[in-house]
Amino acid sequence: QDMITLFSDTGIVGEAMGSELHFPDDDVPRIKRPVVNEPEDIEKLKSVDVRKTRLNVCLEAIKHCVREVGDEVPVACCYSSPFSTAAAVRGTSMLARDLIRNPELAETILAKCVQVCEDFAQAVAEAGGIPVLLDPVASGSVLSRPAYARFAQPGNVRVLAKIKELGFPPMLHISGRTSHIIDLM
Repeated sequence: QDMITLFSDTGIVGEAMGSELHFPDDDVPRIKRPVVNEPEDIEKLKSVDVRKTRLNVCLEAIKHCVREVGDEVPVACCYSSPFSTAAAVRGTSMLARDLIRNPELAETILAKCVQVCEDFAQAVAEAGGIPVLLDPVASGSVLSRPAYARFAQPGNVRVLAKIKELGFPPMLHISGRTSHIIDLM
């Protein structure tokens, strides 16, 4: 079956939470400056109205596609999971370090990311789209099975439950090695 899939970049949710992106002319946006550079920066993470950020471009694109062809094909919107969003707000290297040296900070950041990801799932559904989670940073190339189970899986489970509650099939895409966590996905 056909489906329209909308996707911008993996940093868009982190940007909504305060991280600064760099927009190269010939590539996708990248994290330029994470919002949580030091543990005390956690206070900079605030509640996000997804409709007042660049995420709204996705919502408007969903509405446009649904209006034009929504009676013929479903429209999905892919966006970063809580764990990959946490990497965008803390920086992937710093988040990886925090998983070992400061797991409480990592869990606090993840909790805030879960809320924003649930809110965006709700907004995608209200716009007429199907929310789809992407978790490139949770690949086996980055996380061990125990780290995935402790840090990435709980947020994915919550957001996927929200997506299911909204009446959609829970869909999660993790790029890279996943054979060691497939049963946890």
